[in-house]
Amino acid sequence: PVCQGLEMATVWAFDFDGVIADSATETGMAGILACSQVFGDEIPVGGQHYYELLDKFLIVRPCLETGFEAILMIHLLHKGMDPQTVLTQFQPVLKKECIEGHSLAVDALKAAIQGVRDQWIERDPQDWFKAHGYYPESVRALAALVKASHACSDIHVYIITTKSKHLTLRLLAQNSIALDEDCVFGLGSGKKADTLEKLVAKHGPDAKYTFIEDRLEALESAKERPALQAVRLVLASWGYNGDAEQARARAHGMIVHTQEELASDVDADIRAHGVAL
Repeated sequence: PVCQGLEMATVWAFDFDGVIADSATETGMAGILACSQVFGDEIPVGGQHYYELLDKFLIVRPCLETGFEAILMIHLLHKGMDPQTVLTQFQPVLKKECIEGHSLAVDALKAAIQGVRDQWIERDPQDWFKAHGYYPESVRALAALVKASHACSDIHVYIITTKSKHLTLRLLAQNSIALDEDCVFGLGSGKKADTLEKLVAKHGPDAKYTFIEDRLEALESAKERPALQAVRLVLASWGYNGDAEQARARAHGMIVHTQEELASDVDADIRAHGVAL
């Protein structure tokens, strides 16, 4: 459909976990089940220690990059490691030590947590859905953009996530968001900055690009790419980051948004294309 108003194409790329969905509890629960399989750790579901581990996992969640890492984090916490140590040392030191020390394969870890999720969904899909929370204004903004993209061919919406595509699509559908599967780049799609470069190549240098992400490291990686210098980099302050990351983002010229500020940005872009909200 031809748009009325703004002639420039706009491309919106959203991370999923920490931007659209608050999946920390679900990731922790899946991580505990997979940890019991991988390491043989005895963590009875529903016991006191189980809930203590979930609480500790919520503390360390900001340092998680990909879902399988939850298995390693849960194991370290189960063995008594302090959450603050995991939070600060997991990516630089502990992740590699844990994988190599136990002769683990990353693909096997990915398969383990995916298998646990698939079994969970098959057993009780509603229970799996209920384990997720959502950021309401962020969901509304995404839904409005997807709807607007159906009315205007100059608005493009993508999800770039380390979550598997089929799970992401199921969670979007649960929120009545019908995004084409070709617009979801999930686990196995490569680095997020690489995906952004492909989108820039696809839509051209004259489009306006925005990437919303809650992990500062992912934004910093994009900022280093010459081909991505025109991309607006937005740190989602409601996601898995804190004051220090937000200050660092601002110091490097990035935008730090609340959900309401994101929604306002989205509404303004939709109106600029002449699409009724």
